[in-house]
Amino acid sequence: MKTVIVLESWHKGNTRKLVEAIARRYGVEQIDVRKTKTADLSGYDLIGFASGVYVERPGRRVTRLLRDCLPEGKPVFFLYTCGSPTDKYMEPLRKAVEQKHGTVLGIYGCPGYYDFKLMKRNQGHPGEREIQGAVRFFEEISKKI
Repeated sequence: MKTVIVLESWHKGNTRKLVEAIARRYGVEQIDVRKTKTADLSGYDLIGFASGVYVERPGRRVTRLLRDCLPEGKPVFFLYTCGSPTDKYMEPLRKAVEQKHGTVLGIYGCPGYYDFKLMKRNQGHPGEREIQGAVRFFEEISKKI
C-alpha cells in the first residue's frame, strides 16, 4: 500500500513529530507544504493530511493543497496537534474531502506545546505516549484499505 502524508507544521514542530514517527516505522512518504504548493497524489492508495491548528483551523497551505490536489474518491486520514484538541478543528478538511467524494477513515489529535506572548500550554507535548498513539492510529487506519 502506497501512502503519503501531506504536512504543515510551523510553530514548534509538534505535528511533524507524529508524522516522522509514522514515516520511520512504515516508510510513509511525506510532502511538506512549506516546500511545495502542489503535488500529484493520484498514485497513492492512502493519503494523510497533518497540521497544527492555528486559530482553531488547520493550516492554510495544507487545506489549499487538499482542495487543489486530492483526487476524487481517495481514502484519507487526519493528524493534528493543538492547545486544546477537538476534532471540530478538522471540519474544513473533512468538508473538502467530501467535496472530492473521498472517505475520511479517521482523525488523530493530541495536545501540542505552544507559547504565545505570555501564555504557555502543554509543555512536553506531544510526548512519547501521544506519538506512539499516532503510530497505533495509523496501524488501524491502514488495515481499512
